[in-house]
Amino acid sequence: MSLADYQNTISHVAEREHRRDYLLTLIGVALLTAACLGIGCSAYTNQMTYSYSPMLVSTTLANGDVRDFDVVLSNEGRTGTGEFRVYVADVLQNAQGNYEIAERGSTRYSCAEWIRLSHDRIRVGPGQSVPISARVVVPRGVYGGRYAAVVLEFVPEVPRDDQAMLSSTFVTRFVTIVELEVTSRLLKRSLSIVGFSVQPAREVHSLAGIYGSDALVITAQVRNDGDSHVFSQGSMILRDSAGRRLRQIPLGGGRGIVLPGASIGLSSVLPSGLPSGQYSASVTVKYGGPRPATTTVGFSVGDADDGEIDIVDEGSVVLPLTVSPSKLELSYPAGATAVSSLVIQNEHSEAVHVIGRAAPLAYGLDGEMITEAIESDENSCAEWIEIRPAEFHMEPGSRQVVRVLTAIPKGTSGSKYANLTFTARPESGDGDSNALHDQGESGAILFLTVGKLTVKLGELQPPRIFMVGGPIGFVFETAFTNLGNTHVGLQATVSIKKRVMPPSVEGVEYIGSGSLLEMFSAPVSTPEGYVLPGGMRVLTASYPGVLEPGDYVVEFAVDYGGPSVAHIAKEFSVV
Repeated sequence: MSLADYQNTISHVAEREHRRDYLLTLIGVALLTAACLGIGCSAYTNQMTYSYSPMLVSTTLANGDVRDFDVVLSNEGRTGTGEFRVYVADVLQNAQGNYEIAERGSTRYSCAEWIRLSHDRIRVGPGQSVPISARVVVPRGVYGGRYAAVVLEFVPEVPRDDQAMLSSTFVTRFVTIVELEVTSRLLKRSLSIVGFSVQPAREVHSLAGIYGSDALVITAQVRNDGDSHVFSQGSMILRDSAGRRLRQIPLGGGRGIVLPGASIGLSSVLPSGLPSGQYSASVTVKYGGPRPATTTVGFSVGDADDGEIDIVDEGSVVLPLTVSPSKLELSYPAGATAVSSLVIQNEHSEAVHVIGRAAPLAYGLDGEMITEAIESDENSCAEWIEIRPAEFHMEPGSRQVVRVLTAIPKGTSGSKYANLTFTARPESGDGDSNALHDQGESGAILFLTVGKLTVKLGELQPPRIFMVGGPIGFVFETAFTNLGNTHVGLQATVSIKKRVMPPSVEGVEYIGSGSLLEMFSAPVSTPEGYVLPGGMRVLTASYPGVLEPGDYVVEFAVDYGGPSVAHIAKEFSVV
């Protein structure tokens, strides 16, 4: 990839961060409007106006790390003093993807016990801003996602008359969400598509008065089976009964984040609906795991008696097969035939017909596996592979052992790759090969190293810096290019250093560059996918705060298993 292509790509990433900042703002709006439900905050209390920040603290830490942050509550009114109770609570996620606070220590992935606050009660007078200092201390021996909320709960004055017996109490809360990811090689990212629905928009309460009678809402239900939060990015390819591609539709919900153990809906609205007929939806959800979650579902649309659109058949999702192991790492000499095995399990409630195939493997700039058909290149060994059996029948709950034979040509060296995919369709029994079928897909990736002459070499592109403001603050981007002949995994960190000049002395002019004081350092979250030879990976890091005016240096360090760690730095100024 050329530098111009990289810069174009990096600009798109920056735009995505701008949109992400906007979505975070929407979270704050949602929290404000949810005050009466006891899960948010109100900007007005007893004729007093309040604001607070930040709405979200999201960071990646390691065992034993300590992170400090402040929550600031401001009374913007001219009269009146407010009293607030300050505490830490747990966080849950509902089916719409929204956060709700829960009792401290009541959830499995809580970090509430790791957080210590400087205050448990505060009073905020007119024009006053009060900071609450919070410290997060990560224990040893833990990993994965952990979540909590710092809650500022308004303490109302006690009514002094008998009207108190007739009054209703509304709890007003300001909430700062804390999202942590504790890094570890054991960390598992996993997302499954567990449901699919197509329904008229008029049947969805929140949309009933917005769209016309023909509008349809398409939703894919996803579940996080891993142990840390993931950012889901869904899309759906819609086809007619003849298999013709009609359109590609994005699927989303909220920020797209899914907490471990949670299930949320990723939706899209078709305002004009669909004509009567049979359709299929091929759904792909990328989330940073080793392979995207995919499924294909058939459904039918008809006309109701009143002339409005009617869903005749929503279809049903075939859960993906379980394939284990999910990755084969092989090392053989040229001219040999590598033999390995996979175990396939049918977790669906009916018999399925399974077809296995080998295809080239490729990853995008974001580290996600590319699911569209790609041409074979010099990295592929898919054409060397034979799957035995390549086609078979499976009863519910049954297992099938599949052998993977890889015939390595002579004169080959370096690392080669393949995507082993197994597609399951229900045994319809109707003999209609043109009928729409639901299907599930899963698989494994194969890494083959031929010979001993492997070279690990990589370089970093100069960082790009974006000031987006809000809870994001700054976004820093670079890209790693694999210049070797084998795949590499990345462990990256970012640091921000401020240039400090010595105190001025009368009659003395200092002409040096000063020293660098480290202000911030954190791991950079990277998808599980490897960077293949010749491939590129964009690395993104954010600084959730405000930098004082001055000169700074941002530095990326990437350990990829090569002879030395790759470094790249860039100076920037804040005015």
